[in-house]
Amino acid sequence: MQSGDRDRERQRRLNQCRRIEPRLAAGNTRPKGKPRAKVETLREQAQGWLEHDGFSQWLQLQVNERTVSFLSEPAVETQVALLDGCYVLETDLPVVVADARTVHARSMNLMDVARDFLTMKTGQLELRPIFLRNAGRTEGHALVTMLPLKLVRALDQRVAPLGPPSSTPSRA
Repeated sequence: MQSGDRDRERQRRLNQCRRIEPRLAAGNTRPKGKPRAKVETLREQAQGWLEHDGFSQWLQLQVNERTVSFLSEPAVETQVALLDGCYVLETDLPVVVADARTVHARSMNLMDVARDFLTMKTGQLELRPIFLRNAGRTEGHALVTMLPLKLVRALDQRVAPLGPPSSTPSRA
């Protein structure tokens, strides 16, 4: 396990927590302004948020009069944080054919392929499938689709050492 994976997972969890807090604050303003509003409805909604994001293990909901808040359990949160960046890859291949490193490397390759398809379909390339009947035309379409992807990959590799782009464009 790499520390980058652990840090990325920890940051993802914190970002998800930060996204839930404003929703809960906005939900808490409703019962205060509307006396007939049910706090139980907000509690059920907040419980759904916790379960969806996987926080129900270490965050509990607390209802005080007409407000709902989170109650953190630091001991459980610490145990959950120990698994940050850890995941399980299961395969039916024998160890002789593919050891753990090989399985991990192939899994990372699959993630690259998924990212490439996302790049082709949205964002930079916006290529859509064309249904062709002739094998030669299908191969030609695949070639025309893959060439820009190779170009985007090459550009990404060359630009990556420069760091992320600045938020304000420079004027020449």
